[in-house]
Amino acid sequence: MALIAGDRGRAEELLKFSKTFRHYAVEHKLWKKIAATRSGLPLKDHSLLAEFDEVFDPIRNPNFKPTVFMGVAMARFEMAVLRYKYFCSKAGEIDWQKAIKQVTR
Repeated sequence: MALIAGDRGRAEELLKFSKTFRHYAVEHKLWKKIAATRSGLPLKDHSLLAEFDEVFDPIRNPNFKPTVFMGVAMARFEMAVLRYKYFCSKAGEIDWQKAIKQVTR
C-alpha cells in the first residue's frame, strides 16, 4: 500500500522488518528494489521493469493458477497499478483505466 501511495521511504522501512514467506520472496525483493529507488518517475531502469514483468506476466495470464493462497484479482490489480505508477506514469499519477488495461495486455 505504501508503494501505491507513493511513499517509498515508508515502504522501505516496512520491508526491512517484514518476514517473508518463501513463496513471496521474489516479490519481496522486487518491492524492496522499487522502494529503494530515489529517481523521479517514471523509473527508467529497464532491468527493473523486466524483473517486474517476470513477476507480473504469470499473474495477469487469464489461466494463472497460484500454487499458494492468493487473491488473484487483487494481485493483478495491485501489480497493474504499481507497474503503471512506477514505469509508465509521469510524476506517479495513476490513470486507473490505463493501469487496469495492463492486466489484459
